[in-house]
Amino acid sequence: MKYVVLMLAMAGFVCGQSSNARLRFSPTDPSGSCSNGTAMVWNWNSGSLSGCVSGTWGVVATSGGGIATPVSIANGGTGQTTASAALNALAAGGTLTNNAAGQQFTFTSTANSPTVTITGGSASAGPQLQIVNSASKTYDIGTLGSGQAVGAATAGSFFIYDQGAATMRFSIDINGKTYIHGASINTGTASNTDLAGTLTLVGGTITRTFSKSYTSAPICVATDTTATNAVQTSVTTTVLTINGTSTDAVSYICMGRN
Repeated sequence: MKYVVLMLAMAGFVCGQSSNARLRFSPTDPSGSCSNGTAMVWNWNSGSLSGCVSGTWGVVATSGGGIATPVSIANGGTGQTTASAALNALAAGGTLTNNAAGQQFTFTSTANSPTVTITGGSASAGPQLQIVNSASKTYDIGTLGSGQAVGAATAGSFFIYDQGAATMRFSIDINGKTYIHGASINTGTASNTDLAGTLTLVGGTITRTFSKSYTSAPICVATDTTATNAVQTSVTTTVLTINGTSTDAVSYICMGRN
């Protein structure tokens, strides 16, 4: 104990029981809340030194144990000993695992919409994010470097790559052109949608109200699937009107502009 007291005295502590003393003596450890800057307390029974840390009393040293090693600022003050462990501790709501010597990180989260921001990469290999869905299908999402161009998906393109099928599914190049690679465009439902559908004319005409109001009227085309009869479309920002023959069936495709 004498060595600890001597060390504190050398550091400029004033020993005593007065209210302005920097070190007080007690037979027990203090507990509960406290004010930062309060005098430290030496428990002569247990040989422990207590201090006020972030508004709460806590033991900061014991006789023969020394002062605890402070947390490295380089690791974000997380209490971790490595950078990868610190990243994991900082991944609020999830787990961030370091793989391949820091070149890959696996983020696992139970949140509904986890967000990950990735920057970096090089001219030959752009940054990308790998996503594994609940069906264990793996997709790469990112931007292509000069050494990764695939067909119309040129350097700088945003892309979605299906690892299971070894196929580029979707890309947008640096000029804003959108490409669907080797795939079809589907509405995902057998019902009529704003994009496509089939209607039956009533007295030679039929209308369909769009699910939303467009700023500019969509572009729509239609064809008679009952007979080789002509049809005519009229489109506003809210309604598609198709005129044709009697009770013929007609199919339409519309593309919204804005």
